Amino acid sequence: MRTKGHIFFNALGSIVKALWKLFLLAVFIISKLIEAISGFFSKLTEKMLN
Repeated sequence: MRTKGHIFFNALGSIVKALWKLFLLAVFIISKLIEAISGFFSKLTEKMLN
């Protein structure tokens, strides 16, 4: 019974690590998208002002 619990918690730990990496990847992608959109809007407003 002890080994089954150990295997379960090892699997749970692996799942949590994978979810954490996916979360960090999503945050990175969202930040890059926001950076690209803000750059686009800054160029657009600069053209409107000139």
